[in-house]
Amino acid sequence: VTRTRELDIGSISYPVLNVVGDLDHIVPLSSNAAILDLLPHADDMHFRAGHVGLIIGRTAQRNSIPGMADWMEAHSVSS
Repeated sequence: VTRTRELDIGSISYPVLNVVGDLDHIVPLSSNAAILDLLPHADDMHFRAGHVGLIIGRTAQRNSIPGMADWMEAHSVSS
């Protein structure tokens, strides 16, 4: 027996980072924008990169990776 239940994504209270590659052809901006309607408190971070380029592109080590790491550090709870 498989049990399913509906998730209200708007009830997520944890910090959410929405990372967007402005040149992404796999998840285009028009598809990605819906998440901001569902999670209006999400932080939206755009980079001039494609889907894979966000992580392994020419400028990833200078731009997207440090940007995402800084956001994670700022929203982390120290133990």
